[in-house]
Amino acid sequence: MSGLRALLPKLGTGLKARILAGALVALAAVLVMLGLRDRPEPTRFDVTVTESELEQGLASLRGAVVVREWEPSPPYRRADYMPRGWADLDGDCRDTRTEVLAGQSISEAKMSANGCEVVSGEWIDPYTGLRFSDPNVADIDHVVALAEAHRAGAWRLSAEERIELANDRWARSVGLAVVERRINQSKADRPPQEWLPPVAERQCSFALRWIAVKDRWSLAFQATEVEALTAVLDRCQPLQPLD
Repeated sequence: MSGLRALLPKLGTGLKARILAGALVALAAVLVMLGLRDRPEPTRFDVTVTESELEQGLASLRGAVVVREWEPSPPYRRADYMPRGWADLDGDCRDTRTEVLAGQSISEAKMSANGCEVVSGEWIDPYTGLRFSDPNVADIDHVVALAEAHRAGAWRLSAEERIELANDRWARSVGLAVVERRINQSKADRPPQEWLPPVAERQCSFALRWIAVKDRWSLAFQATEVEALTAVLDRCQPLQPLD
């Protein structure tokens, strides 16, 4: 870099800026490949709940917009939310799927040579407790399926907001989960009154995350949905804080 600095005084201002910009881009790419650049990563999808989380979830339900039937809306199109599949919102070569796989692995994920893809890791399905290490059998589940979010009012969001919703830029450890493909296919876009995690101990965290996503994006709830979520939360045994 010292050689570059020595050369810069001899060049025009515009050319200096272009050279420096190019050098910074190249340096950023190298740091990404080496895994040295800081980047926000999602944390593991925690299945424990605390008393305060439970209270917040119930409070959000009490303040929610509740309807009996969904109002008419434009037809749902996945391309309106994920026009090019998973997005790379921060431009670090890792799309949302890769970042969630890396962030929710309970051991350090092994990355490809260029640092852009997850080759292997270790995941625990938050809905079943199943452990797996092959990312090829993993799906990234939208806790609130995009079709459900659309019905609940996401169709009113701007194009940019719909992409942010789909990629859960707000908090990837809340709205997105690494799950085994078969359980994701079983869940599909069904709401809690039609589908809950098959392991009862894992239903509380699912319910709270469902509520948090809908609350974040001001999405409506159906009356039967609120009844199902309330029944789950009434059965929850919160983790007591340590003294």
